[in-house]
Amino acid sequence: MLTSRRERLKRPASFLQPKPLQASEQQQLVSIAADAFDLFVAAAMERSPVWAAVGEVDGVTVFEGPPLPSEDRIIPYRGALSIGASLDEVRAMLSNLTPDQMTFTLQHHTDGIMDMAILHHVTEPSPRHPHQHVLVRWLVLECPKPLNHRDFCVIETQREWILPSGHRAWAVAQHSVTLPSCPDLNTNLLVVRGSMYNSGLVFVESDVPGVLSVHTHMEVNLKGSVPGWLYKSIMKRHVARIGHIATTIHEFRMAECVQSYFVVMVPQADRTHCTQCLKRFHALRRKWNCRTCGEVFCWSCTGSFEPKGSKQKDHRVCAFCAKFIREQSTSQIRKNVFSDLCLHMSPGYRVASPTFDERLHQPHHLRLSRDDVRRLIQATDADPSCRSY
Repeated sequence: MLTSRRERLKRPASFLQPKPLQASEQQQLVSIAADAFDLFVAAAMERSPVWAAVGEVDGVTVFEGPPLPSEDRIIPYRGALSIGASLDEVRAMLSNLTPDQMTFTLQHHTDGIMDMAILHHVTEPSPRHPHQHVLVRWLVLECPKPLNHRDFCVIETQREWILPSGHRAWAVAQHSVTLPSCPDLNTNLLVVRGSMYNSGLVFVESDVPGVLSVHTHMEVNLKGSVPGWLYKSIMKRHVARIGHIATTIHEFRMAECVQSYFVVMVPQADRTHCTQCLKRFHALRRKWNCRTCGEVFCWSCTGSFEPKGSKQKDHRVCAFCAKFIREQSTSQIRKNVFSDLCLHMSPGYRVASPTFDERLHQPHHLRLSRDDVRRLIQATDADPSCRSY
């Protein structure tokens, strides 16, 4: 939901159509981008005792470094986190290379970034490096009242490479630049132009399949008059923004499963007890179909899910399906969502466990009735897109 402060950010018309870069400017930006990317990756992956852990925010371990010798107003911060995701998923979520992607991100998945725009594409991907982009991006960083928001003009590099260990890595590095096409917008938007150096995100495949190690590193000068304690609070909050990536990836996977595939719903009249907790339905315990496996559950044994951009507000998903989807990549869900989800997660599984938490960690047992099998076969034969063979 856009706040009233965000709605007042009206970019001037001339800002939307910047003049093309000259050859000398383009060559200089390519050089700056290469140096900034190498410095960022080295800083983000560095293991040094001078970094002090300052706590955990939203599951993200936040570290604070010593002030920079060249600019003591800048205190570097970094964060570390492990998430269940693939490089393809995080790249699709964070690349923001088209206007539609940026609009969708600002409306649904951003936290702390109020506006952004691409001013120049410095280099385009090549067949040898299909995921490498160098561009000039303008963005606005949200600051708490009474401070004005901070905007930045940065050269951004997106690159994927293979580490000596054989694991793949993908990173987004940003470094402030000064360009005539991105003037100071303090008069137009009442924002203060800040500086960002060797900052960004790096994702590295771990030894555990489907798990990424995430590292963020930020060296930011907010400029203006900002108390030291408030500067530290703002930086810790923005470093901890990487915590929302895991939640957003899970939402993407849920949306892929909910919106893209036909699921046969078990008739609610066929069930008198909740499939999960086995409690009897009555006037105060309503029946709900899981949107991914089709079984019937009570309200307490399902969670609400609202796909971003969907007109239908409330989908209910059971705990087993939510856990299953969390452990699968989007590509895996696309390949075998019907066979793996519908046939292995439902219908009629029973778990001999006294508590809900224990049920989540114990294997369930299938109990397919003839009606269930016939209904699944009929649905598969009627809709070829549901077949997994």
